[in-house]
Amino acid sequence: MSFELDALRERIAESCRRYRVRRLDVFGSSVRADFDHRRSDVDFLVEFSDASPEGAADRYFGLRDNLQAVVGHPVDLVVRGAVRNPYFLQAIAREQRNVFAARMWYWRRVSGSIARSSGFATC
Repeated sequence: MSFELDALRERIAESCRRYRVRRLDVFGSSVRADFDHRRSDVDFLVEFSDASPEGAADRYFGLRDNLQAVVGHPVDLVVRGAVRNPYFLQAIAREQRNVFAARMWYWRRVSGSIARSSGFATC
């Protein structure tokens, strides 16, 4: 039985906004039928909006601890930019499910004028 995150999405989104997450995906046993509610952890793939080294540890561990409190299971938090193994990235891509995507405002030029647009961050 896979782990059900839908009821927790708003609390997860609050944590993501607090720690400036651009995108958060879940992968691993939590999206598959082999999830064991007694023993499994929940694997998340994160991309932070702020990639600066200053405060990176606070953002990482703060988010991880918050997610553990929300989901009630141990959390493995993998930073997308830190993964170098292409086979691991392919394995994640086959089963990842988006949990949060930051709403971003940006300016774009439309027919000679400038318009404000909104969109979701994509990776």
